[in-house]
Amino acid sequence: RNLIHRVAFDVDAWPLVEELKWGQPSYRSPHGNESTPVRIGWTNSDDVALLTHCQSSVVPEFRAAFGDQFRFDGDRAVLVSESDAARVDELTEFVARAITYRRG
Repeated sequence: RNLIHRVAFDVDAWPLVEELKWGQPSYRSPHGNESTPVRIGWTNSDDVALLTHCQSSVVPEFRAAFGDQFRFDGDRAVLVSESDAARVDELTEFVARAITYRRG
């Protein structure tokens, strides 16, 4: 959650809109429809899932760039284990891509 808020501030998407979607915390830009929401979910294996809309290109593009470093749930989520949490630069890029998804 802190990473998402920090990234939103850094990419001028502050104050971030925070709400619950499907019982999960969801975050999006306050600037109209410039973002695809990022949700935080949990898996059965205690990993954190960073989810975006499955029809966006955010997860496929992130997989193309960092696919050897993370696990994925289809085109909808990056699965983050405790050991992955140290990859802050890569996760920052994922969140920034989602929050600025439709910027021109």
